[in-house]
Amino acid sequence: MPKSEERIPVTEQTLHGKKEKKREKGQSKKKNREMRDIWQDAIALLVGSALFSAALNLFLTPAGIALGGASGLAVAANHAWGLDVSTVILLLNVPLFCLSAAVYGFSFCVKTLIGTISTALGVRFLTFLPQVSNDKLLCCVFGAVVMGIGTGILFNRDFTTGGTDHIVWLLRRVFPQLSVGKTVLMVDAAVVCISALLMRSYESLFYSALGIAIYSYVLELVQDGSQRGELLWVVTRQHEAIGQRLATQMRRGVTLVPGKGYWGGTEWNMVLCAIRKNEFYRARQIILACDPNAFVILLRASQVLGEGFSPFA
Repeated sequence: MPKSEERIPVTEQTLHGKKEKKREKGQSKKKNREMRDIWQDAIALLVGSALFSAALNLFLTPAGIALGGASGLAVAANHAWGLDVSTVILLLNVPLFCLSAAVYGFSFCVKTLIGTISTALGVRFLTFLPQVSNDKLLCCVFGAVVMGIGTGILFNRDFTTGGTDHIVWLLRRVFPQLSVGKTVLMVDAAVVCISALLMRSYESLFYSALGIAIYSYVLELVQDGSQRGELLWVVTRQHEAIGQRLATQMRRGVTLVPGKGYWGGTEWNMVLCAIRKNEFYRARQIILACDPNAFVILLRASQVLGEGFSPFA
């Protein structure tokens, strides 16, 4: 048998071995990435929930200041009837979570459930923290700052604290023309008004309005301007899968842009999608699941006008 023919099995075996090593290396990288994401989620959940709970127990609940959402109603219920804040937060979220899960599916609400339980437990177990000050203005400012930092940390890892979020999702399902910002503002304004009536204090309206303004500003700072538009460019061979999941799971418009590599002359279809800053984590998870070798570019857009963002006219 010629030498060239004798080497064929050896060459095939070598190629097979290289492919196996490459596959094992890829699996190892994926596993490490998944473990890193789990640890980052756990740390963000712990720190964010602790700050959120500390803001309520140290500043907002003793001062009777409601910053909207389930926590705002819980503070009002505590002052009106002496109810436990953590218990009220959970009781308010249970029916809203069930309704959201029925409409959007359980998987969509998993991180909201985890975030809600975590913050409620934090409020429950940090009750030993003493009241810092009797000055309402001081409690309003520092409570809003600490809560904004905690909530921002949770939001950056796709966790939420429930309450208002459920109502916003459900209202936008019925009235899709409403923007997220306006819907949140309407819901929080209603919560603050109800809280003021329960506590029979019109003064709390002004403190709550100030607190919500500070909280919103700090939250956006922590998220590094998360409400600004971002342009996501993805160069990948899995453009159909990524585009389909971005469109269906994130409800964002997707454009496939034909392109050609300069060096190899390879033709690609690039995925173009406009998202918000705080949506990049979900988009990243989708891209990694479809193509871990994708080439991703994220560009900040000073403005994005149109459906899903600020209205064009």
